[in-house]
Amino acid sequence: MLKKILIYFLLILFFPVFANAATLYFYPSSGSYYIGNLISVGIYVSSPSEAMNAASGLIIFSTDKLEVVSLSKADSIFSLWVQEPTFSNSLGTINFEGVVFNPGFIGNSGKIITINFRVKKSGNGDLSFSSGSILANDGNGTNIISSTNTAQFFLKEIKTSEETVKTIVSGPDSPNVISSTHPDSNKWYSSNIVNISWEIKGNISGTRTLLNKNSNSTPSVTYEPAISEKELTGLNDGVWYFHSQLRNVNGWGDINHFKIQIDTHSPQQFSIGLIDGKEVETPQPKISFKAIDALSGIDYYNIKIDDLTIKVTEDELEDGVYKLPILSPGVKTIIVQAFDRAGNYTSAVEEITIKPLDAPIIIGYPKELISDEILIIEGETDYPESQINIYLEKNKEIILTKNINADLSGKFSFVYEGKLMEGVYKLWAEVIDNNGSKSLPSQSVDIVINKPDFIKISSRLIEFLAVIVPLVVLIMFFIFIVCQGYYKLISLKRRLRKEVFEVERTIKESFDFLREDLNNQIQLLGKTKSKRDLTKEEEKIVKNLKKDVNYLEKLMKKEIEDIKKEIK
Repeated sequence: MLKKILIYFLLILFFPVFANAATLYFYPSSGSYYIGNLISVGIYVSSPSEAMNAASGLIIFSTDKLEVVSLSKADSIFSLWVQEPTFSNSLGTINFEGVVFNPGFIGNSGKIITINFRVKKSGNGDLSFSSGSILANDGNGTNIISSTNTAQFFLKEIKTSEETVKTIVSGPDSPNVISSTHPDSNKWYSSNIVNISWEIKGNISGTRTLLNKNSNSTPSVTYEPAISEKELTGLNDGVWYFHSQLRNVNGWGDINHFKIQIDTHSPQQFSIGLIDGKEVETPQPKISFKAIDALSGIDYYNIKIDDLTIKVTEDELEDGVYKLPILSPGVKTIIVQAFDRAGNYTSAVEEITIKPLDAPIIIGYPKELISDEILIIEGETDYPESQINIYLEKNKEIILTKNINADLSGKFSFVYEGKLMEGVYKLWAEVIDNNGSKSLPSQSVDIVINKPDFIKISSRLIEFLAVIVPLVVLIMFFIFIVCQGYYKLISLKRRLRKEVFEVERTIKESFDFLREDLNNQIQLLGKTKSKRDLTKEEEKIVKNLKKDVNYLEKLMKKEIEDIKKEIK
């Protein structure tokens, strides 16, 4: 069991999405055999347009006529067996279940298993599918099986020696005809293009075929060499028979009569009758309809109303009348589709109005409420002892639905003791009477749910602190930056003041030294003057030197004083 679950989980999880119809069938599905003969019957799947990845089936057979000798998985399309093929001769059953890995199988003749029967008794040996499934390779495990066919073998007593000699020199058995487009001879199909085929084994030298509406004709169109398939196109509606026959060195063999049922036309147009009228108060109005299909017959109806689809067979109608399920108030479009047995359909459309009941009235409710207080709603309706549906919505999402009953006077009350979160809520009601009729929603009311006072104070305090604390931190940080800058500025002034004093002292010492040296030079010139008169150039030099030294000294003192003023 765990193995099955794991395999189907992997199929659903990883395989891509497709869905269409597929068929399980037997090949061959007919033939004549003698007691003691072996019959090898293949189980095939046909999925011509969409990929399948799993199939299962339960086959039943005539236990008094046939017995299973063996099962063979040779040439099977299955990659993995969920359940190994098994059989029971006492119960007359054969089981199989397997998987085809991605990308699945698409085709008309995918072999699953081969069953080898032994003929036990004369008569008709029947094979059929009790159940079967074919899963699409769509990631959802969609069952796309559309049909299963049956097989019937004519089982005969052992012949006398004279009959045996006659059989030996006779022609081959009838062809085992299969169709990829019309596999089940008992079903109707809407396509008039038919593909059929059959196997040619051994020394078959010719084929004879004929298509007509006679169930027991002899083929007359000969093909040499033998052909193994035909495409029949443009067939008119009705029941057809494809007759085929094979020839070997002993002559022509038995004839196969393969039935084909075609219906390409939709059922006749019909109308929908509104038994209760176009405007009704009942939520379950009755409608009537009856479609006719002259060929294949009506299979079933689909009734569509809003998002609802109901499949109805003719056996479920009472003289063509059907009672609809409970409908909500408003204008409803009713679509009835009549399907014939070939899948063709015709539609009829009608509109009906379901009248609503008078809406209930909310007469008492709290406009504001603390979140831990009990919510009490009171209202009234014109329909005593009816059902009242209460709806509570917040942020456009319905968070509560409650069903209560009105009393004998039509009054009702709703008490909600649960805790509602802070916010604005909408509340409305609708009424449903004992017949299922429904009203439109009442006028909605708004209810504001507040926090308790201590929670409000706490919230406001938190909001206040959330603003103040960052502001205080910012101010403290600003003060720290200012103090840090002021401290650095004072330190800088101190360093500058110290440097200015050092510069002043150095300049003073330099000028003192320059002045002393200049005086020494002037004295030398004075001594020279006592010995001889100074030249004009020498007197001019002495005068200019004194003047320049005095000017520079004044200038430097002024600049130093200016700097001292700036750094105070």
